[in-house]
Amino acid sequence: MADDLNNKIQSLLSDPNALNMISSLLGNNSTVTEEPDSSHDDFSEKITSALSNLNSGNDRRINLLNALKPYMRKSRSSNIDKAIKMLKLSQMTSLFKDL
Repeated sequence: MADDLNNKIQSLLSDPNALNMISSLLGNNSTVTEEPDSSHDDFSEKITSALSNLNSGNDRRINLLNALKPYMRKSRSSNIDKAIKMLKLSQMTSLFKDL
């Protein structure tokens, strides 16, 4: 799952239109041109560091849910997956507000 997320992020970082959309969502008024520049490199470095923090596995809540998952029924196991995804999304919003 983490590899799939990383692949999607890398494809977004290589697409200038997607970077412009992300930049506008974050409130940054600059646009990304076709040729890479230092601001593009800084932005991609910030996103890469934010994703590495997200995938580091240091969240106690996610670790607890992953530890409980093998002991749950199939229906509860899928709910645990949804809860983990929501926790990761909430972490992403807090990481991206610093960008």
